[in-house]
Amino acid sequence: MTADYSIMQERAHRWSSLGVMKNFKLAGEPAELRASYGGEVGQCGLLARHLSQSGEQFIEVSHNRNFLNGTRWT
Repeated sequence: MTADYSIMQERAHRWSSLGVMKNFKLAGEPAELRASYGGEVGQCGLLARHLSQSGEQFIEVSHNRNFLNGTRWT
């Protein structure tokens, strides 16, 4: 049980590190590349690409039309 908790702590720390958080900053990508991915769903795909390239093994891409829950990445 303690080992499981330690693993979860390590994962949470990793996700909060600047190295991982930089993947969510799509505005730093060249405009031409962002445009090639298209609209909202495409931008989610670009984010998934960032996460995949950083070594994430499980990524879910979903589309929330009109961002009803108030969340989005830019």
